[in-house]
Amino acid sequence: MAQYEISASRPTPNSDFEFYTAGFEILAERPYMPELMAALASPARPAGTFGDCVVKLRQNKREDVIADMIGAGLLAADQLAALPAAVDALVNELATSRLASVSTVLEYASAANAAAGYRIPPFLRVLSAAENIAGSPTAAAHLLGRNSASFAKVLTRHHVARARIRYAQAVRAWLQAYHLPATDILVSIVDVDRLWFLALQKVREDARQDPKLRRLRGLALARAIDDQRPLWRQVFEAANALDASAGRPLKTAVSIVLLDMACPRADHVQAA
Repeated sequence: MAQYEISASRPTPNSDFEFYTAGFEILAERPYMPELMAALASPARPAGTFGDCVVKLRQNKREDVIADMIGAGLLAADQLAALPAAVDALVNELATSRLASVSTVLEYASAANAAAGYRIPPFLRVLSAAENIAGSPTAAAHLLGRNSASFAKVLTRHHVARARIRYAQAVRAWLQAYHLPATDILVSIVDVDRLWFLALQKVREDARQDPKLRRLRGLALARAIDDQRPLWRQVFEAANALDASAGRPLKTAVSIVLLDMACPRADHVQAA
């Protein structure tokens, strides 16, 4: 059958599928982890690419602590406008400790990288994100087949539908390899991949304005963008800009989603 004439693991040359898969390959190398860990190491005065994210994350943890104290009857809602100095210091200490626990989990996951040696195949992440964004396997196949040569064989809806199952299996294998908690994890990873895809779309659209990149497609375009300036930085900035324009800072920004994924909130555990 036609849907078996090509393999989803080998994107059609010069297609958008090849570009996104190459982009996810570059992003999967996780060069941002050292900077993220450095920012988490000094949460009171974080610096670098992730500085602003850690500042906002720390504020979120403060709000979580305050909400927990109110829920436990240790703090009245009418005290929030001006917390007593001793209470404010305690809130800061608890928020910092929660960040420290997140940092510990990430350090463990990062150190396990060499031992585990497993990652979710980038082409599966692209297929999952494309279906999530496009709304159906047919629309996703069309989206990823753009810029392919007219005679080239491209993805069909069958590739995308089969990839959905393989993606879920790959996520489970990844969790087992890194011994990460499974609570709400699939939703978190889907959110990350969706955001990466949208950010890559934005980076690709911006690249079309550059005369040196305008004629490039697929893998060649991804490499050329990365050569000009690290692709992961461009995608990270684009992701944060998308969050800001949607009025939901840190809701889906990849760094924060990864943090919450590694150290899920209590309400996620209860809802599981």
